[in-house]
Amino acid sequence: MKKKCFEIKLLVIAFMQKVLINEILYIESRKDYIKLFLSNVKNLLGKQSISSTEILLSEHKFLRLHCSYMVAINKILSFESISSSITRSV
Repeated sequence: MKKKCFEIKLLVIAFMQKVLINEILYIESRKDYIKLFLSNVKNLLGKQSISSTEILLSEHKFLRLHCSYMVAINKILSFESISSSITRSV
């Protein structure tokens, strides 16, 4: 059976770009921007707040770890109270 791929549209420096949700490892807030770290080693900078991104991804198993970070739960390898480890493989 074919796995359904979900995507979001993100304003990336003056144009909209589709991003597959299952490629997002984690998201870092940078004031009015967010930086997406993707499994394909490509990173994107988008004009969007982390709060609106959290709402957008709420049903896709993302966790807000800190006021500046969100992580895809299924990409977490391990965690401790002071650090975490994320996989780049899909």
